[in-house]
Amino acid sequence: MVENRRFLTPTSPAVTTTVNNCIILRLGAFDDDAITVDNPGLSGHTTITADESASSAGTGPVEILGSWIPDLTHAKETGTNRALVFTAHARHDSAISLTSVTYGGRAMTKIVEASHSSGNPRYTAAFILNDAGITAATTTTFTPTWSVTPTREAYSSVFLQNVNQTTLTGATAGNATDSGATITTSALANSSGDMVIEAATSKDTGTYTANNGFTKALELTMTNNDGMAGYKAATGANLTPSVTHTVATVQSLIGFVVKGGVSGGTVSGGAGYVKQSAAGSSGTSTFTLGSSNEARTLTIAIAPDSNTSGDNEIRP
Repeated sequence: MVENRRFLTPTSPAVTTTVNNCIILRLGAFDDDAITVDNPGLSGHTTITADESASSAGTGPVEILGSWIPDLTHAKETGTNRALVFTAHARHDSAISLTSVTYGGRAMTKIVEASHSSGNPRYTAAFILNDAGITAATTTTFTPTWSVTPTREAYSSVFLQNVNQTTLTGATAGNATDSGATITTSALANSSGDMVIEAATSKDTGTYTANNGFTKALELTMTNNDGMAGYKAATGANLTPSVTHTVATVQSLIGFVVKGGVSGGTVSGGAGYVKQSAAGSSGTSTFTLGSSNEARTLTIAIAPDSNTSGDNEIRP
């Protein structure tokens, strides 16, 4: 059996026969609906079948597990293909950055950050941890490390499931403003089944509203400052994170896509046979796919019946 990765014409291997008049049978299985139905592309072969399956259910869209909560502890939630998202919101008298975060001793990955760059910046950042990291975490406590100790700070976190463990996040964006009640980032490309998350930090105390169909998950109140986090299920159309504060104020806003688990999709297969008159190598032959996809191929030689009649009849 041969495994070919991302070929347009995966090769069925050669076999060597020791008798004449063998049937050479070739079988192929392919990711997605790559085969042309009833035409496997095996030159000189008689087609047995070539077909595709119905789409399977896959892992489902990204979903929230439990509750979105504030502060620096969060008990583990049980789920499939989990991810843990952590947001940080801060005010300081000079430039500031959240350099690292651990959860139960496991390093989280920074996704995106944004900061108002002039005096007293308002800073917002997000980090993420995959399922293996969640499992390996020895406590349920976050430990943030700042470039400088912030004057004021607040945190939130949420567990998600059905997250693509190979590529946790997709498009990201950030923005900051000196004044104005509404702040918006650039649009974020996404796929159906993803989740888009937004988080913001303001200079003043008031109330946040999530715009563009996002749901506000929670609001965080610091002394004279607010923070918030929200989300929206993705459908494949670009989504634009946007929030409005009741005070026209200094703000920073981030948005990012959490990628959904890979769908089961479809599979396809094909088969064909040819009679080989003389003993020896069958040579190789190739299946023809509509697009490059992973494939497994197999070649089998079926020998004729060695009966006394001499008709070399092919028998099961």
